[in-house]
Amino acid sequence: VELLTAIANQIGVAVENAQLYRRERETAARLRASEQRYRDLFEKAHDAILIHDLEGNIVAANGACATLTGYTLEELHRLRVTDLVAPESLPVARAVKARLLEGEKVGSLDEIRLCRKDGTEVVVQLASSLVRGSDYEPAIQVVARDVTEERRMKENLRRFVQQVTRAQEEERKRIAQELHDDTIQALAVLARSIDDLA
Repeated sequence: VELLTAIANQIGVAVENAQLYRRERETAARLRASEQRYRDLFEKAHDAILIHDLEGNIVAANGACATLTGYTLEELHRLRVTDLVAPESLPVARAVKARLLEGEKVGSLDEIRLCRKDGTEVVVQLASSLVRGSDYEPAIQVVARDVTEERRMKENLRRFVQQVTRAQEEERKRIAQELHDDTIQALAVLARSIDDLA
């Protein structure tokens, strides 16, 4: 009886271990699938995404980020975020980091200028968030959308509206001058004619 009890206990432990092992494998498979979906989203996103540690070292970037900045992924991994941010935008970038570290939730989109590898600048709209994990140090994830062309179009539209407004004002002045000059002359002629008739 003791022998059968010991064997039954061993079988029970073995069955329980097998179930735990099966559950662990299923969980690991779901985790790998979830990780793969996230990686696909990260790599195939149209917006530039980069992750940097709290010291500013870039630890991950997607292909859209490489396209936006002109650097290869390998070059990006050797850079710091401050190498990409235009000098006039550094205070905004520091303020975003400070807000995130203070625990502020993402809600606002910030605009900054980035320096591309070729020296040109692009205007990007940022959505930043603090990423925390149990097995890695906190990091900041930045999603950047290029709005340079949009800003250019808005500026062109603003200039066009100014030119139209200026042209309208000049036309009003011209018409007012013509009305003033022609009307006064016509009134003067009419006044003389009335005087002659009287």
